[in-house]
Amino acid sequence: MINLTQSELTRQERLLIWLYREGITKMQIAKAIGVSPIAVTRWFQSERIPTWRHKQLVAVGIPYELLPDAALVQRSRSWQGNFRIKNNPASI
Repeated sequence: MINLTQSELTRQERLLIWLYREGITKMQIAKAIGVSPIAVTRWFQSERIPTWRHKQLVAVGIPYELLPDAALVQRSRSWQGNFRIKNNPASI
């Protein structure tokens, strides 16, 4: 058995451990906020997520310190619902 301290684990690893200990699945989270489990997986692996999604995830009980940073984003004009981070020329 590998013995790691909390500081040696990534945020994503700490989040997955927390979910496991709480008995919460990505499917349950997805259903609670009306998205696919794949979307939840992508958010958990991201560096940043939209502020409103961050608030939704906290509202369903996930500790904010285990989530990616919240970022102000605006929806692009495409119908696909893509997001761009405001004031970031690289994302335009």
